[in-house]
Amino acid sequence: MNGNSVCDAGLDINGADVDLSSGGVEHFTATDLPQGYYVVSINNWSCGTDISNQASIIIGDYLFGTYNCTYSTSDGDGTNPGAWCRLADIQVNADGSANVLTPNSAYTPWHN
Repeated sequence: MNGNSVCDAGLDINGADVDLSSGGVEHFTATDLPQGYYVVSINNWSCGTDISNQASIIIGDYLFGTYNCTYSTSDGDGTNPGAWCRLADIQVNADGSANVLTPNSAYTPWHN
């Protein structure tokens, strides 16, 4: 961590820039995450309804599963829970290590 408690993270490959016909591959990189609890989700921004895809989480050299996602809708503004797929939760510890966890259903980050 660089000491300013700010995440050094962002979408570095946007699937829409790579493959306009199917949404392509999204690639989000976080190089510096402060200690805390994070929810990893993806949004069906504009690919229609009843869409399915797969996603993976890679931390360092480790691949944490392939997650299957199905969306009941798309939303274009990020506010519809049916347009989101929650992959996993990540706990970043004080020593900088990270644990990939099954989503905790008691914590619901969706806001309408």
